[in-house]
Amino acid sequence: MTAGGNAFDEKLNKFNRSMNRGYALSKWFVKEFGSTQCKAITGCDFADSTGVGSYVDGDRIASCRVIAGKVAEQVGMVLA
Repeated sequence: MTAGGNAFDEKLNKFNRSMNRGYALSKWFVKEFGSTQCKAITGCDFADSTGVGSYVDGDRIASCRVIAGKVAEQVGMVLA
């Protein structure tokens, strides 16, 4: 990259394609949901039982299922 090359060029190796797709998905995810961090998305701190209880009692499991469905749809569109 310092010499003007593209270290992430997909022609260099097979790994770069996966890295580039993962990066693109993470950018889409942040745009769609505001973060890639569960705590930021759910508003729950999973480090203690109060946060876990808030997650369960607040029916945030359903919202995470919706997120998982949207991610699966996005991945399906990219792979199609």
